[in-house]
Amino acid sequence: MVKLSIIMPVFNASEYLEMSLNSIISQTIDDYEVIIVDDGSTDNSKNVIDSFIKKHDNFKCISQENSGSGKARNNGIKNARG
Repeated sequence: MVKLSIIMPVFNASEYLEMSLNSIISQTIDDYEVIIVDDGSTDNSKNVIDSFIKKHDNFKCISQENSGSGKARNNGIKNARG
């Protein structure tokens, strides 16, 4: 079981997403998962997310129709293991 679950709701954030995900990777804790909830993005966010998922086994993405950050966070919490 992972110790920490990081839940990141994303909506049209491709401009900042790579920097944010790299910041998570640079932390010193090793036992974590990253759950990215794509809340119906229409920009390049999904491509950025997919590139990180291919490189990191502890990253996963949940895609949903745009429902707002609260529902995206709750969806991430439901899928968290840490």
